Amino acid sequence: MTCIGRSFCLGLGFIALSALAGCGEEPTPVPAARELKIVANDGAAQDSFGASVAISGDTAVVGAVFDDDLGMDSGSAYVFVRADDGSWSQQAKLVAPDGQEGDWFGIAVAISDDTVIVGAANAVENGVATGAAHVFLRNGEDWQHEAKLVPSAGAADDQFGFAVALAGDVALVGTPADDDVAMDAGAAYAFKRAGGSWTEQAKLVPMPGGAAGYFGAAVALSNSTALVGAWDDGSGKGNGIAFVFATDGMSWTPQATLSATDGANGDTFGYSVALSGDTALVGAIGSDAAGADSGAAYVFIRNGSEWSQDVKLLPSDGTAGDAFGSSVSIWDDLATIGAYWDDDRGDFSGSAYAYAQKNGVWVEQAKHAPPDGIAGHKFGCAAALDGDLAVVGAYGDDDKGTESGSVYVFSVVESP
Repeated sequence: MTCIGRSFCLGLGFIALSALAGCGEEPTPVPAARELKIVANDGAAQDSFGASVAISGDTAVVGAVFDDDLGMDSGSAYVFVRADDGSWSQQAKLVAPDGQEGDWFGIAVAISDDTVIVGAANAVENGVATGAAHVFLRNGEDWQHEAKLVPSAGAADDQFGFAVALAGDVALVGTPADDDVAMDAGAAYAFKRAGGSWTEQAKLVPMPGGAAGYFGAAVALSNSTALVGAWDDGSGKGNGIAFVFATDGMSWTPQATLSATDGANGDTFGYSVALSGDTALVGAIGSDAAGADSGAAYVFIRNGSEWSQDVKLLPSDGTAGDAFGSSVSIWDDLATIGAYWDDDRGDFSGSAYAYAQKNGVWVEQAKHAPPDGIAGHKFGCAAALDGDLAVVGAYGDDDKGTESGSVYVFSVVESP
């Protein structure tokens, strides 16, 4: 059983030199009042609420991949909205219209304004674990199922829906165990909405000369750019690689291949990815910079159509086994990076670090760890950012039973 792409172990059938930023100073303490905890109204043991998160404006979406409403591990996703006073309330619980046992609906979520997409990587379509993704549209306060997305070339065990991204009328869905290029090389599908209908636009695969394994285990979209992570570079040694694609609105073309300048075997670069305009953020949880599997994250910037590594981010207090980079999110000059195996409050209690870019330099702002965090909560397994508002998952939280899960919302405030 190996962790792949998503920041928790699922027992999946197919498994899982730059300046250093933020080093040398202890992270700024963060008052507990800045962290608001959210749990599902009907949360139950083993739901893993918080395994995936997304946010757009005053709306957050949280996946509960092992919810049992439609059968064991059928999965669900919850929508929460923020009121003017800053409080959050549950607006809806989403499930697949055809959901059934073992679908893992909620393993990945994304939101863009009033549209949500939810991955169900283990759904049975053209065979076991072909996978699917479901799109929901909000009308007022009501959410309606708009479309079910399936790949044109889907096959058993591809796990389409393992990762999802959404930008307006464009969706990107990862299928990391696709075998078309090579065994478990992976792929990602781009879909576009027009007139309320979704159509498959392209199947993205590792570009020529860019061997990869589990391509599509992590995906991101920003405007007309897609970023796809592949935590194995095809060597079987887990170095990892990421690919950039661009679209003119009709077709998609490869733009760049990203890799760490100091990459090493087992780094799993590409385990998590995020994109904001001309800036990409890539997690490498297996990096050994501060000890075995302490983790790292890399920032890349685009100039024209050329991409280059800008900086390697390391936490100021990183230690072996933290898995820093297990989740990454970026919004303009702000970033949040999870370290879900951090043990500050017990083994695998987890943490998340806030970064800000100042005068062209990325600086660690704060380290967040929930005041009620304990061993096994895995805070930082998933993270999303919109403006200065971060949502971070802790799928191992036990408030409503063992691993019922929770999420925390906090403001990423720059220090003077």
